[in-house]
Amino acid sequence: FTLKHVNEDGKKCSICSWNRFCLGCSLESNNQAFNCTSENIAIEWESSAYYLRYLSNREQDVEIHPSVKSSRSPNNDSNPDDLSSIVRLEDCLESFIRWENLDHKEMFNCKTCQKLQPADKKLDIWKLPPCLVSIRLGFFL
Repeated sequence: FTLKHVNEDGKKCSICSWNRFCLGCSLESNNQAFNCTSENIAIEWESSAYYLRYLSNREQDVEIHPSVKSSRSPNNDSNPDDLSSIVRLEDCLESFIRWENLDHKEMFNCKTCQKLQPADKKLDIWKLPPCLVSIRLGFFL
């Protein structure tokens, strides 16, 4: 790939004038530190490298493990090969942050009346970590 100087929308060079129709001048490759305070940089893949190493449709491919098919109940109407019936990470996170009603064993102690009161709790994700580690032990539907 090649790194190029581009404008904010990434369609033109940020160095050359518009009438040169430059799509971006290449950054010089050297060992000096790069000071990128107000510039936009684009990555231009060589077409052969792009198609040989990175295939954009591959990121959408899902291989359904045989254990997923075997765990589906035979009376379930869903097709085991159907991707919409698979539990997604987004669904797990949404379930994690959903309001939860606490049962009678987990009642809230009110500071005002000093009695146990029914309560709800909700967890929030305020900031995503730079690296998300997901450990899936098992899901039962």
